[in-house]
Amino acid sequence: MTILAATISHWATQGPDRPALIWNDQIVSYGRMNDLVDRARGLLHERLGDTGGLVGIDSQSLAVSWVWLIAATSLGFDAITVHPKLFSTGAFRAVISDQPLDTEWMEKNPHIDVIGDDIMVTALVNDAPYCSTDLRRAGSFVLVSSGTTGVPKLVPFSEAALIAAHAQRGSIFSYTRDSVVYAWMFPLRTAAGYRVPTSAWMEGACVVINQTDDMLAPFRKQKLTDAIVTPGLLQELVSEPGDVPYVPDLRLLIAGGVVDWALVERARERLTPDLWSAYGSTEAGAVCMTRLEAPEDTRAYTVLPNRELRIVNDEDQPVDIGTPGHLWVNCADDVTSYLGDDAATARFFKDGWFYTGDFVRQRTDGRLEILGRANDVLVLKGGKVASGPFEDRIRAVTDREVCIITAQGETGDGKALLVVEGQAQLEVAQQGRVDAILVELGVPTETIFIETFPRNVMGKVVRPDILRRLAEEAGDGSS
Repeated sequence: MTILAATISHWATQGPDRPALIWNDQIVSYGRMNDLVDRARGLLHERLGDTGGLVGIDSQSLAVSWVWLIAATSLGFDAITVHPKLFSTGAFRAVISDQPLDTEWMEKNPHIDVIGDDIMVTALVNDAPYCSTDLRRAGSFVLVSSGTTGVPKLVPFSEAALIAAHAQRGSIFSYTRDSVVYAWMFPLRTAAGYRVPTSAWMEGACVVINQTDDMLAPFRKQKLTDAIVTPGLLQELVSEPGDVPYVPDLRLLIAGGVVDWALVERARERLTPDLWSAYGSTEAGAVCMTRLEAPEDTRAYTVLPNRELRIVNDEDQPVDIGTPGHLWVNCADDVTSYLGDDAATARFFKDGWFYTGDFVRQRTDGRLEILGRANDVLVLKGGKVASGPFEDRIRAVTDREVCIITAQGETGDGKALLVVEGQAQLEVAQQGRVDAILVELGVPTETIFIETFPRNVMGKVVRPDILRRLAEEAGDGSS
């Protein structure tokens, strides 16, 4: 049985009526959750036996997904919360789905067991057999990452990785049994969607998940101690109309991107004064955790005590403090490979280190400045310029998604392109502020508008696809 299943069982014994999960205002106690997991284990064992393999969990409900995830991994199955048709199906043993299944897909994949009729949690109450014994090894949960290349990759998160990640997080940002943690509706396949609830349950805390349109409901209805948001979600939260209680004891963690200080100030006025920013990745886990007390805290991050960094140049040689370079971090949580992708593993994992794909600079005080993605670095006049800081400033004055790319020549002597999402032109005042930022690049620039940026399954902008689209349009125009 996995440590997570055993932990749920432990807290069910210690306090069966204590809430483990509040999902859309529905309270699931530790006793209830443990019972549902045991019944799901029984049904899985009855249907699939003890064969192991990869199980896809495809449910619209995060509460349902969590029950089956804990059950599947505790029986030794590796699990991922996506439908197998999104990836190569060869490795899949089964799919658990409450979504309509495509008949043609099922006929093409007869080797994949389909469990569909019995997967809703309510169906587990009376009919499913119990299974509370240890049957085999602990399975891994598979996260999905695309940050390094834009192409989705599978990251197996083992028992050892879960324990290490919990200890890593606890070195500066731990939960207690009295914590009530708002995890929004992050997909389980993401680092935040998986790591935050597991860290909370390891301490016997309560996790709040909200899949309704009312994002502020948990702030009004629950006595939250912690919440995790993205910069985009935080922008929506502080812009939402309605009364939101100001909670001075609420600890708000911002992850998944750079946050603007003006947004931090609005959140401090409306939600809580205790805001933090996290930097990390699906593969490497949390690398930095910084309390946001001054504008520089949004640009310079405090490295966690147990994380080691290597910053190197294009020749993989260490650079001096203050010199930009490529960031490698130690694999502190035992994630050392991608599932089924030896080429990507060889490129990004090496001797216990992971290449984040970020272009960074470490200051003399030890803080880390994230300059942008290494593959987003502009080559201008023969030198390298990180596009990230420029893009962040432009987003702040336009409220639009943007990216800057080198337009011509290997040395970039020609010009740079500012690509803006949305067909509507910028207002004259906005364009003036944007031009004042772009002039700092020191080369001619051109602004192009694209109605919708290409994004991968994780919702991240795929820059190579933008380049391809622009090239195709240029080709069409010339013909």
